[in-house]
Amino acid sequence: MFALDRAVLLHVAAGTQVLGEAGRLASTNKCIPVPGNPRPKEATLSSRRSQRLAATLETRPARGGPFANNGETPAGTAVATSAWNPPAQDLTHQPVAQVLQKVTKESKTLIGEEMQLARAELTSKAKTAGKGAGLLGAAGVLAIFGALAFTAAIILALAIVIPPWAAAMLVALVYLAIAGILALTGRNQVKAATPFVPEQTVRTLTDVLQRVQSAWKRGEARP
Repeated sequence: MFALDRAVLLHVAAGTQVLGEAGRLASTNKCIPVPGNPRPKEATLSSRRSQRLAATLETRPARGGPFANNGETPAGTAVATSAWNPPAQDLTHQPVAQVLQKVTKESKTLIGEEMQLARAELTSKAKTAGKGAGLLGAAGVLAIFGALAFTAAIILALAIVIPPWAAAMLVALVYLAIAGILALTGRNQVKAATPFVPEQTVRTLTDVLQRVQSAWKRGEARP
């Protein structure tokens, strides 16, 4: 049972190291988010993190631990590899307490980097929502101008029964049409920025927790 728990911790530590390295690469890659398509590179990194963690955690040790048969890999055991992943540290002969310490340290690093990505995502959505609110404000101002012009047209029509009132009416209609277009555009942008939560980050962390819990449960269920 001790060998089994250690094997599970080794796999979790390896997965956490891979995710921490990917997060550090993401933090050095500066990009400006495009409104309407937030976090294109962060979403790709999140997908890669989930795939690498799935491959690491799905590598289940055979009976007797992953280093039975004199340290050789048992037949039928899949080995997760990636051509561009950095080499992980050798945790084979380290005590369980040290492995736990490494897992805790890498987990803190991963959570910190995910918080930075969450702030970047929230900043992008805040900018989009701010533009929508600005368009709604402009629509309100133009609507006021349209109401004033319409009022002036009515006054001119009643005071002097001559064509100038038609010109004032036309200006009012143009203002109102522009206000309607701006209002629809601003509403669509505000709607696109909701819900105001870092969805990509939440999905990544949820997937990590579920896979770690699943691997731990499988380890406890094995004899």
